Amino acid sequence: MTEDGLIAALSVEFEAVYMYTEAVPHLSKPLRGIAADAEQAHRNLRDMVLVALNDAGKDAPAAAAGYRMPTEPTDEASSIVVISTTEDKAAQVWRAALATTTGDERRVAVEGLSAVARLAATWRRALDESPSVPAFPGRP
Repeated sequence: MTEDGLIAALSVEFEAVYMYTEAVPHLSKPLRGIAADAEQAHRNLRDMVLVALNDAGKDAPAAAAGYRMPTEPTDEASSIVVISTTEDKAAQVWRAALATTTGDERRVAVEGLSAVARLAATWRRALDESPSVPAFPGRP
């Protein structure tokens, strides 16, 4: 993965963790469990990218102090919008990273895209949305 692809993936994972932190308090108890698992998955992806950057001898940027919310999470419905938008954005960033990867770097990008596609599908199933998996995750 090019350095830019790694940096973009890291940035979107920092952002996803932030978004979940803001949205979770407004979710019902059943959805909080799904959100906790998803937030941890994004933390794991963030850590995977940090390791990849380190292995490539690149400095990782720090997370931003805050991120622009797609909408202010004030209740469950608006929190779900935040989460859905976050997962879609993450899939787009990971998909874009695939275009610049080969070898082990491509494995990182495939793992990232696969993980966020699974997370989005989990949310769609929990919300009774169909289809739960788009034909091309990350495609705008």
